[in-house]
Amino acid sequence: MQSLLQRKRIVSMMLLITFICVTTGVSPVQGGLIPTSQFLKKEESASQRARLNAFLEREQVQRELEAWGLDRDTARTRANSLTDREVGQLVQKLDQLPAGGDGVVAVTFILVLVFVILLATDIAGYTDIFPFVTKHP
Repeated sequence: MQSLLQRKRIVSMMLLITFICVTTGVSPVQGGLIPTSQFLKKEESASQRARLNAFLEREQVQRELEAWGLDRDTARTRANSLTDREVGQLVQKLDQLPAGGDGVVAVTFILVLVFVILLATDIAGYTDIFPFVTKHP
């Protein structure tokens, strides 16, 4: 009986010491809600990094970088080391660049196409726009 009581004391003391060590060694955890804006910033940052990496993967961009003496791996390493703010600024500047030039060729092509269509309809007698066109009945 005495040995059973002694064993219970030893086990309870070991459990008490273990419990104290475990509870005091762990820092408290704080839970809270994540604001939507913070979550969206992380999502936006990931998409901006993906856009920047896709831009750097273009063949024309790689040729220009090589012309400046910068190889693909170095450019990728430098792009990955940028902060989220710097990536955002770069993507914003990329968005402001004109796509495909200034558009003079496209506007000229559209104007010539409209002129040819109107000329053909005027020759066919459907419209009467140009006075220099001889009409065929």
